[in-house]
Amino acid sequence: MVKRGKCPSLISGRRPNIEVAKARRKCTRCGVYILKGEKCASIPIPGQFGGKTYCLSCLKEIVEKTIKDLELIISSI
Repeated sequence: MVKRGKCPSLISGRRPNIEVAKARRKCTRCGVYILKGEKCASIPIPGQFGGKTYCLSCLKEIVEKTIKDLELIISSI
């Protein structure tokens, strides 16, 4: 389970959708397989159909990163 790249942020306005996987999927960030029937998050790609799939543990890290980014913005005001 190797995390690839920097943790993304949701500041751009992309809202994650919590879904139940209808088929086996792979987390975009850590590569863990999400089995059919498990919950996962899908974050839409702006200007395209579909989105990137994340496991719930990676989604938690993404939300924490977004909170840190927002705190930086608020502190600079």
